Amino acid sequence: MEFKVYQKELELQSRGWIPTFHDVSKEVMEIVKASGIKNGTCTIASHHTTCSVMVQECSHDVDSFDIEYLQHDLLDIMRKLIPDFAEEHQYRHPGPIHTQFGRYVNEPGDFTSMNTDGHLRSVFFGRSENIVLEIDTNEAIAEKVLSLAEKYNKKVYVIVGNLSVIGKRPDFLSRVDCYICNEIEAGKFFNMDLESYSPEQMRNGKMERWLDSDDAETRRYIEKEYGFHSAQKCDDALRIVFAKNQYHPIRDMVDRLEWDGEERIPHFLATWTKCEDTEYTREVSRLIFAGGIHQRNRECY
Repeated sequence: MEFKVYQKELELQSRGWIPTFHDVSKEVMEIVKASGIKNGTCTIASHHTTCSVMVQECSHDVDSFDIEYLQHDLLDIMRKLIPDFAEEHQYRHPGPIHTQFGRYVNEPGDFTSMNTDGHLRSVFFGRSENIVLEIDTNEAIAEKVLSLAEKYNKKVYVIVGNLSVIGKRPDFLSRVDCYICNEIEAGKFFNMDLESYSPEQMRNGKMERWLDSDDAETRRYIEKEYGFHSAQKCDDALRIVFAKNQYHPIRDMVDRLEWDGEERIPHFLATWTKCEDTEYTREVSRLIFAGGIHQRNRECY
């Protein structure tokens, strides 16, 4: 396997004491294009200890200092955590030895060492970012990869890259050994709302849901066992069965409870929200549970 390393430097200039942001997206994309690397990792790093490198979205709106609103929000937060260096001895750094060293290397003045806030902030944001580079997989590439894997009996593990490919060719899913995606993407593929299931339920395969295919299978069974050959009659028969077997899990649970004689409802809000125990809060507590009893008596399948 061949490994390729491509390196390029960018020179940027800050605006003195004014916080400066540089969008280097275009420059980085040009460097990646010039490298010829299609799959790999791009690392953007700064060795300057008062600079940071971060990935963030474009905020579009800018203030009078030409700083985007989102960038200014970051500054506001950092200034609360790490205040601007406004006066001498505000921070321990720089000490006398460091200040003397600055004179030794001919710094313009002692003030150049008074940037402790910049050093500390760069630690929070970090001085490098790694970006994964990958080919934008299309249908032809996916077909070729799967064909070669089948030819040479190799396993294929897939991570979502181009969702539209699977959307056009769902048959690809049956040709891979593992397909990694999030619950929203999986829900689109399998026509299921997976957000209502816990990770344990999905891991154990306990994701029971009535699908259109279950309707069809039920009608087939009724036609075979009872001789009904009408979809409307099948639906009517199911509605009758559903009505006879309706239940309300919350109502059933409440009905099984036995009161121990201790009065709790009037003091519900005062106990659980720590509000003042007054006649008003006691009445509201009673109304909350009265609403619950009303809901309990409603019919629910």
